[in-house]
Amino acid sequence: MRREVTSPEMAARADISAHRLARVRELLVRLSLDALLISRGALKRWLSGFVLLRPEDSSHGFAGTMLITHDRQ
Repeated sequence: MRREVTSPEMAARADISAHRLARVRELLVRLSLDALLISRGALKRWLSGFVLLRPEDSSHGFAGTMLITHDRQ
């Protein structure tokens, strides 16, 4: 059974992701790093709040990398 994600739930996830990304950016400054490149799917989802829209397709949405820099872009 597929459960629809509600707008308040999506907003809460966005807030959590924003907080996590802010902490990563603070760490970049502290460690004098220009960026952090993430390729592991679980970490990308944890940091971005990405949710699969079609959970039955386990490969959908997992490709690629995530680059976190000091700037929000």
